[in-house]
Amino acid sequence: MTDEMHQPLLQSMAAATAARGHSLLGDFAAATAALMRSAELAQDSQMALIVADARWAAGTVALAQHRYRDALIEYTHMTVHPTRSLWAIADRTEAAVRAGRPDDLRKNVEEAAVAAALYRSPFLSALVARSRALLADDDAAESYFAEALALGALSESPLEVARTQLLFGEWLRRQKRRKDACAQLTAALDQFETVGAQAFIERATQELRAAGQVSARPTAPSTAVQQLTPQELQVAQLAAAGLSNREIADRVYLSHRTVSTHLYKVFPKLGISSRGQLRHALGGATSD
Repeated sequence: MTDEMHQPLLQSMAAATAARGHSLLGDFAAATAALMRSAELAQDSQMALIVADARWAAGTVALAQHRYRDALIEYTHMTVHPTRSLWAIADRTEAAVRAGRPDDLRKNVEEAAVAAALYRSPFLSALVARSRALLADDDAAESYFAEALALGALSESPLEVARTQLLFGEWLRRQKRRKDACAQLTAALDQFETVGAQAFIERATQELRAAGQVSARPTAPSTAVQQLTPQELQVAQLAAAGLSNREIADRVYLSHRTVSTHLYKVFPKLGISSRGQLRHALGGATSD
């Protein structure tokens, strides 16, 4: 519709929103393409809403790819649109905590708490409680996580509830409460699988394994996958997650030429011809 009406700024806004959706589902290639499309349509416009949505999407991709400082930078630029920045408070807090800069967000979280009370919004209140849990010491974190889950149940946002369960499960595992951790992580995984949020599926599965659950969803790797060396499998999984060869090289401490060589060998072993086919070809194979 916006194409037919020749409204590039509306198209740009829609593309930025789509990018965030793709990033939450773990389709980083589609998210990147949508961000490029948004920038192209914006035609150098600095419209705050478009900038904030684009930064939100880019930050979510960076967060999922463990580039926490990059994520924090992207989320910080969202402040050009205060309302959008407000609704991203839990994402911003997670990035700050993982980047080792929790104090950067404490004031913002309390400002969001005031807004949540003013709006009487269970959704925003749940995000605030989750943020407080991430910032809290071990004595207080659990009560904040419980509050976030209770408020989340009223917010009609099952994906955000699942994200809280994932973070709670991670915290419980670090407290060596493995049974409780597995309960939260399994509930989160069920919801992620329902909506097809691949990046969160992989993260929850890895956490369940770390908590002692051998396999959250038993899968037998295909004969083709079994032909891969451990390093080829690791490189293939990162490529399937949307990382470039240079990003993979930085992650696994190889040269980007070696990464290219691994992928050159992986494609014929899996019977595929393009990077876009990797995720399907790998199926349920995961690395420890």
